[in-house]
Amino acid sequence: MKIILVDDESIVLQGISTVIKRLDRDWSIVAECNSGEDALPVIEKLCPDVVITDIRMYNISGIELAEKIRKINQDILVILLTGYSEFDYAQKAIKLNIFDYLLKPTRYNDIIESLTRAETHLRERREKQNFQNDLIKKLGENKTALREKFLRDVMNGLLPVSVDVLQKCTEYEIDFKTFMVLNVNYESQNKNFGSNYEDVVLMDFIVKNIFSEIINEAGHYILLTESIQNFTVISENNFLKDSWQDYVRDLSLRAVNMLWEKFEVKIHIGASEVKTEIEELFDCYNQASYALDKAVNNNEPILYFQDLKYDVNQNAYSKSIAEAIEYIDKNYQEDISLKEVAEAVYLNVWYLSDLFSREVGMTFSQYIRDKRIARSKELLKDKSLKLYEVAYQVGIKEQGYFSSLFKKVTGVTPKSYRDQLEN
Repeated sequence: MKIILVDDESIVLQGISTVIKRLDRDWSIVAECNSGEDALPVIEKLCPDVVITDIRMYNISGIELAEKIRKINQDILVILLTGYSEFDYAQKAIKLNIFDYLLKPTRYNDIIESLTRAETHLRERREKQNFQNDLIKKLGENKTALREKFLRDVMNGLLPVSVDVLQKCTEYEIDFKTFMVLNVNYESQNKNFGSNYEDVVLMDFIVKNIFSEIINEAGHYILLTESIQNFTVISENNFLKDSWQDYVRDLSLRAVNMLWEKFEVKIHIGASEVKTEIEELFDCYNQASYALDKAVNNNEPILYFQDLKYDVNQNAYSKSIAEAIEYIDKNYQEDISLKEVAEAVYLNVWYLSDLFSREVGMTFSQYIRDKRIARSKELLKDKSLKLYEVAYQVGIKEQGYFSSLFKKVTGVTPKSYRDQLEN
């Protein structure tokens, strides 16, 4: 604990100094000053833990000194030495948060006791500050982890239906204006790196570190580890350059060439289209993944989604869409909504809407409409059913709306369609 003594009486300075120096404590007198004026620059330079000062001094009083110390550093503890006749005067210092008052003539035990309490106070304050710093650090790390998990969930369509995406973006300080997604896969052919865990982790660090340093030139980015040898980069266009996408391509190729030349690491990159809404991150990730698969299969270092022909019908439906279609087919006779179907298959509404359109080739509303019209055509063959009964059985409660919708899709009214069946 560093201490500075201030008093215009040399005998007082000498007495207090002698008492403190005799003690086997971790206390150090770093300066002794005969006036507040002399003490100020010393206090500012040495930044002591405690200042013991007389309240009555020539030119600058102890209270004035305490006030100036407070402006220099509020953490410095001030102990005032005061006489009985000066005690009322000393009360003015209460607002300055003086740590302690010692009456003159000061007893040695009082000095030791006051400094001991100051030491305890400083230690507790330091421990509290360390705890707060650790807590802030952990919260920061936790927030980073939560933000990364949120982005992964967005990209993979795993957010619960109840999550407010825009609110979460605000909470995690995500504000993408213009962005694209890069899905990166690499394979090390460097014989100096083995297949043991340490070498694999070291190589993974090298690849991600070099790629990050280079892609950082294109603007702000977030790197998300998918697995060993695979990671995703969300790159943001902070510069708002028209040629930004080409710039990202050039930087990516620079990383590809550098990692091959220096470390014999072969990289493949799939890049998405440029988007502007966080809701489109899901689509971007799927585009980048599709482009990466093509890049690997064609042995290309980087491929952009927009340069590829994407056949939405090339694969069977994903599990989520298959479940959504099954749910619709069983419940289209009811007044079901996209939100209801999304809840049934545990997807966010806009995830389901986007994925459904891409995989099925039509919107959710169009699919239900066509399903209802196809079923109504079957029901119209039964002459015993009234038109409103047909409408009701396909999930449309109003006959007028049913007739209008039927004509819009088929070109004829339900009655005309039935008449055509008879003829």
